[in-house]
Amino acid sequence: MVMIDNLANKRAAFAYKEISKLNEQMLQNYRSLVRSFSAMILNNGYGLAIAFLYSKKDGNNQHKFLYQHIEEWLKKQNFLKDQSKDLMTNITESDNDYYRFLEAETLSLLEWLKRFTEGICTGKRGGKA
Repeated sequence: MVMIDNLANKRAAFAYKEISKLNEQMLQNYRSLVRSFSAMILNNGYGLAIAFLYSKKDGNNQHKFLYQHIEEWLKKQNFLKDQSKDLMTNITESDNDYYRFLEAETLSLLEWLKRFTEGICTGKRGGKA
């Protein structure tokens, strides 16, 4: 069977690979954050939500990993206009259309991150939600 090489499949593969790297304790913390992050974007705006992650990304925590996952995905797909700069800088230097594009792409990635986080967490607890 040949997998269709489309963006949704690439998002899914990337999300699964990254989520699979997290240890069980980090996965629980990450799960809580990723469950609510789409709503945070929609309620507060993309820039403020990413700035929230950015401000809390020092150390080995779920905020750091989610920021890295989003940034790495956007860089890997060449979606950041200036690859030499970080995600936060690209957002602050973006026009409205580019900002909306980044927001939409991040929301699409978050759906896969949530699905795999929920699946792995549920699977580790024997199917209990």
